[in-house]
Amino acid sequence: MLKISTYRELECKNELLPLMDQAFHLPFNLKEFEKTVKIDPRVKNGPIGFCAIENEHLVGFVGVWDLPTRNLDGDLEYIGGVYGVATLPGYTRRGICTALMRTAHEYFRQKGYSFSFLSTVPTSVAYDLYKTMGYKDLIEFPSAYKIIPSNHAKTYKEKTREQPDLDKILKIYNEYSKTKTGFAIRDEEYLNALMRIEGINAKGCIVEEQSYVIFKKDKNGTQIKEIVALSAKYLEKLVEKVENNARTAVYDKAVMSNEVWQIYRKRKYMLLSRSNAVAMIKPLAAAVSFKQNYGDKFHVSGLDVGC
Repeated sequence: MLKISTYRELECKNELLPLMDQAFHLPFNLKEFEKTVKIDPRVKNGPIGFCAIENEHLVGFVGVWDLPTRNLDGDLEYIGGVYGVATLPGYTRRGICTALMRTAHEYFRQKGYSFSFLSTVPTSVAYDLYKTMGYKDLIEFPSAYKIIPSNHAKTYKEKTREQPDLDKILKIYNEYSKTKTGFAIRDEEYLNALMRIEGINAKGCIVEEQSYVIFKKDKNGTQIKEIVALSAKYLEKLVEKVENNARTAVYDKAVMSNEVWQIYRKRKYMLLSRSNAVAMIKPLAAAVSFKQNYGDKFHVSGLDVGC
């Protein structure tokens, strides 16, 4: 018999390792996840997620976030966030994911939230399920790629500061986003959690007086997670510094600003306006309208959604 419990009630937490590996091909580190839960304001005061248990074993999971947004009235409004949707092989097409999603939606309604947000891949089986449950495409994430020549001279000197200057980053971000709707509200606790989840330290930040860029290096190159400037004239200098710091390639998988898009075009990046990643939104009541709440443009960055 299927039983649904919260993550906090879950006794077999170690079984998240095979579940997440099978679903996302990513190693799940329980100790690191528990550390993140304690500092991430999106989950630390909630159930973290809902778990499907059958014969005392974990067979499915849906994570839940409490996400702060700014609406058209300029007010703080929380919406629900769904992440880590997974079902163990051999248990698919039995309604387990649907039951977990409905439990998440009911949790959001009890919190008084009007919308549920998630990001996914349109080619996945889950995408079709989300559409049947009332989710609609909200944002497609354009991307940009540039190969750095092997003879490219590295001219930007990495900072030796141990911790990123979060105060300065927040000051710039809050000024930049003050008129935007969407994921436009941050405090130091939230930003610190995002940086920790992405594994970004001071070496992954270039902070100027009126602009900054946050990036992450991996085996594929250097990924820009967020680039913000109070004036478009500062953007190209930031991109140039990232290129001068890179070894093989620079890429940005969530180009949400037309000004940044034009800089990438000018610097001869390979640009893709379509994407295999999409954000989706579901109204949690018949009377609510996402457009009336947030307008035509919902602000989000790669740092917000893990792109």
